[in-house]
Amino acid sequence: MGRRYYQLGLLNLTFVIMFGLLVACIPPATEESIPPGEAPVLSVDVIDQAGRIVKMEKVPEKIVSLAPSNTEILYALHLEEKLVGVTEYCDTPRQL
Repeated sequence: MGRRYYQLGLLNLTFVIMFGLLVACIPPATEESIPPGEAPVLSVDVIDQAGRIVKMEKVPEKIVSLAPSNTEILYALHLEEKLVGVTEYCDTPRQL
């Protein structure tokens, strides 16, 4: 039993070291790569339920929550000012 714990510990240590090396190899963002006064542009491709590819090139300005659990998450992330629509089942937080 002790040998098994030793092997699992060694395996975990190996994964931690490999993850650390992977993170260390990612080049850091430099200030030269972002023009002054501009936020970095992050483009994300999302596939919707109809199978269409939707390209999001900026942060969404308005959010519609279609599930009460998502509404609670948005409030926990302090994004309630972007929330413009919820379902009739959303009862928490009480500000709705």
